[in-house]
Amino acid sequence: VSPANVQRERKITDLKRGQPHLLVVTPDQVLRASLSLYMEDSSLPLPTPEEMLICNQNTTSEEVNLLWQRAVSDPDSKRIFCLVHAEKLSYHTADKALRSLTEQIQNKGEFSLVIICSSQDEEKSPIISKLHLYRRPYGLSTDPTKYKEYLEKHFVNEAQPSLLEMGMGNVHNLSASVVDHKGSRVRVISSTRAGMGKTLYVTRMKEKLQAVIPRHNSLVTIPVHGPIVTVDSIIECLVQNEDSCGYCSILHFDISPSVLWQMDTVLFSLLINRGLCDSQGRVWRNHPSQLYAIEVTISEAHENMPVPEHLVQKVLEILPTVTSVKPKDALSLMSLAEADSTKIVMDQKTFYSETFQRVYQYLRRHVANSNLDSFAFDHSSIEGTPHDCLQILLRFCGVKDPSWAEIRHFVTFLGLQLQSCERSYFTNPEFVGDVMDGFKSFVVRFMIQMSRDVFSTSSLKGEVAQENEEPDDQEHDVLQQYEIVERKQWEHSSHPYLFFNRDG
Repeated sequence: VSPANVQRERKITDLKRGQPHLLVVTPDQVLRASLSLYMEDSSLPLPTPEEMLICNQNTTSEEVNLLWQRAVSDPDSKRIFCLVHAEKLSYHTADKALRSLTEQIQNKGEFSLVIICSSQDEEKSPIISKLHLYRRPYGLSTDPTKYKEYLEKHFVNEAQPSLLEMGMGNVHNLSASVVDHKGSRVRVISSTRAGMGKTLYVTRMKEKLQAVIPRHNSLVTIPVHGPIVTVDSIIECLVQNEDSCGYCSILHFDISPSVLWQMDTVLFSLLINRGLCDSQGRVWRNHPSQLYAIEVTISEAHENMPVPEHLVQKVLEILPTVTSVKPKDALSLMSLAEADSTKIVMDQKTFYSETFQRVYQYLRRHVANSNLDSFAFDHSSIEGTPHDCLQILLRFCGVKDPSWAEIRHFVTFLGLQLQSCERSYFTNPEFVGDVMDGFKSFVVRFMIQMSRDVFSTSSLKGEVAQENEEPDDQEHDVLQQYEIVERKQWEHSSHPYLFFNRDG
């Protein structure tokens, strides 16, 4: 954003122009404090790398001096310039930068310059000690909703065509953010466990975009893992995929839980400041047509653990987020009259898929005690609702509180068994109905129990009874005589299976 693009003056409440201001806040509030300086007038654009410099141990005095120069020579003094995490500067860099600042602000009129430091080990910081005369108190909002609403407004591209308009050939101001349910060009997809369908959600966004722009490489996945994540490593990944990270593309960052605490500064620079610069001088700038999808897993155990302030992830809290909930929680949400757009429940395309429909239709008839001998799955038939389907799958999958991945594994395994059953001559009533009446029904019940057994048997003592709590089904009376109902720990029990040979 050039000075010409800032048509109105940015205002700083309770801070005077014409002198530097030092703000010292807790480590987890540094980045929020820097953003709050620009939120006085929400109609003005987000801060840019020209207005804000986020320091690290490799920041040079030349970079800091450039910020000083832009601040004191800003036309009409409309912009706010901010040096963030100044306490991370080395002693030599800080000393040189402060001497330069003293020279540059002499005889200068109006300018807006704020220096923000962390209060952690502040007695050791040369910046804080030498600028103590300029230290000011600063009232900072701790409510993440305020920051989230501000960012959601700025992450939406104006004059963006809808998916329908794009399908009709209107590609003016085309942006990948059109596939987001709120049109945001930044979307965090989070869950408290692995296997909750976050990657599937990103895949569905890709499919929507490809439906509008066929033969377009619209998704680039960048895995982010440890042990150390730096701006240099992120830019290296982006540069390696530069040919694919072009116009109207989705950049999917799959962040490992082990490195989440290192990502605040990177995400702030990349998504809010819309630019990164590494130690080699390479610069990455966001394009308004790109959509940044950030996949994260924040476990419930970690949420409840006491975490040092400098390791708390505060940027993720203020970014537009959808949460993939557990199937049991999804079942409750799907019962509500009005859907919650911030929650990811059962995927519609998955519900309509042949694999899920086959298993669901068999289980549905099994619950109703229907005669399964005469039933054959019709590939073109769609029955029931996602709510009813999920309710039945939760009842039979055998895991007390499954993830979506565990549901999918159960359905896939049982579905393959049912396909084999449908192809076998021995379960075809037209061939064996006169001598083996009810045989297919027994086989299907056996396979349901077998599939349940595969995914419910736990090796953890104390959890077996709870996770494998049996529903009160009539099939137990039929199967009890074959001694296949009672299940114990996997390695301490026998597991009956039924196989279909290729010859039928």
